[in-house]
Formats: sequence, C-alpha cells, structure tokens
Amino acid sequence: MPASFTGEIEVHSDSGDVVAADVRELAGLFASTSNGDVIAKNVSATKLDAINENGDTLLSGVESEAILATNFNGDISLGGATARKAQVVNENGDIMLVDMSLKSALTCNSVNGHISAQRLDVVTSSVENANGALEA
Repeated sequence: MPASFTGEIEVHSDSGDVVAADVRELAGLFASTSNGDVIAKNVSATKLDAINENGDTLLSGVESEAILATNFNGDISLGGATARKAQVVNENGDIMLVDMSLKSALTCNSVNGHISAQRLDVVTSSVENANGALEA
C-alpha cells in the first residue's frame, strides 16, 4: 500500500493474525479476526475498530477520533493511545490501559477478567467490571 493512501482499510481473518503497522492518516481501520490476534502499532485513523473473538488485541501508539476494541476470549492491551474517545469491551480476558490521552470519554467494560489502568489522561470515564479486579 502506498504511503499516500488515506482511505479506509477493512481486514478480516478467520484463522490468523491481523497486523497493521506504521500507517498514517487513514479514514478508517477496521480489523477483525475470529481466531488470532489483532495488532495495530503506530497507526493513525479517524476511526479505529479492533474486533476479536478468540485471541489477543494489542493497540500501541495509535491515534484516532474514536477507538473501539472488543474481545470475547483474550486480552486487550491499549497503550500510548491518543483519541477523542475510546470504548473497550472484553467478555473473557484482561484489559490493560496504559499511557492514554483521551479528549472526551473512556468507556471500559469487562465481564470476566481484570482491568488495569495506569497513567491515563481522561476527561470522563465509565469503568465496569463484573467478575475481576480493578487496578488503577
């Protein structure tokens, strides 16, 4: 893909990892997998969706107006992120939030797993954890 590309990218894998690295100024990045990891490093996009059924989700050094990270079975790690808002939802696995700057709101929900949050610059937040520890 040429460095000048600024459109939307949508990638889905049934049984493998989805990786995006060093991609800038996209209109949107929509990455999903059924059985594998979703990884985005040093990515900027107006909208960034990382949707995972069975595997880990790692978003590192991402910039976006809106980040959505959802996972059913696996961990979510979101670090070094800058965004207007972020929504992080995990059914069965841990959530780690580190070094994030959000201009608006953070929504974080976990059903079965721990939530760890460190060095967050967030205007408003809603954090819910049904069955697990919350470390801030």
